[in-house]
Amino acid sequence: MGKMEGFKGKVSQFFDLPEDVVLNLPKISMVGNLNLIVENHRGIIKYTPELVKIRVYSGQVIIEGEGLIIESMEEEVISIKGEVIEVGFNFF
Repeated sequence: MGKMEGFKGKVSQFFDLPEDVVLNLPKISMVGNLNLIVENHRGIIKYTPELVKIRVYSGQVIIEGEGLIIESMEEEVISIKGEVIEVGFNFF
């Protein structure tokens, strides 16, 4: 974590603010393995029925599965339906 992220983390703790908002971190919610929601995204990198790569601040969220479809996509929230087999992260 760089100096700026460390500072933002301390500010988040001091003011009792959610770190995902202050640090632009992705927030991922799942309902079983059939529905996945990614908040704080920066767009889609790749989309197939077996693989969805989503750009997030400082990296990617990688979703592998079967029959994956993008149910909805808003400015900061993406909802994906289908059989989710694996969720991975690639942060740089």
